[in-house]
Amino acid sequence: MQIYSIYWIKETFAKHFFYKSDIVYRFIKTYHATKRDDLVRQFQFITHSFSEATVQSQLTKYLAKKYQIQYEGNSVIITSTTFTMTVYIYEKYIVLYCHSLEEAEAVLFPIFRLLDLNFFIMSHTHPRFGWIASLMDKKDKRSRNEVLYS
Repeated sequence: MQIYSIYWIKETFAKHFFYKSDIVYRFIKTYHATKRDDLVRQFQFITHSFSEATVQSQLTKYLAKKYQIQYEGNSVIITSTTFTMTVYIYEKYIVLYCHSLEEAEAVLFPIFRLLDLNFFIMSHTHPRFGWIASLMDKKDKRSRNEVLYS
């Protein structure tokens, strides 16, 4: 089982740090490891909050016809005949348990892309991290293709 955390980074910071993913990765790892007051304030400032009700309603809206969905507190269990993944919704991040990143890419990430383009993901099991969706340069509409790397 692989474990990933997903963070919704505010657009200003996502644009500035899009090609500096290693800085975002180190910052979030340090934040979780130390919980220093200055890092807590910075983390609160650069991230959006997740609404448990909103995330659950979006998952139901887009997944209920294809997958079985079960809610237990702040968790959502999504199952099909070939996989099971669990999503834990916290105020400032989401934790995802799945067998492979390909499962998450096929099932969850399209929903996140509909909501916003500024989601940062990092693995707990491997030193991999990056943006779920690529940012679009509004000026020339060229896509920047950077998704989860190590």
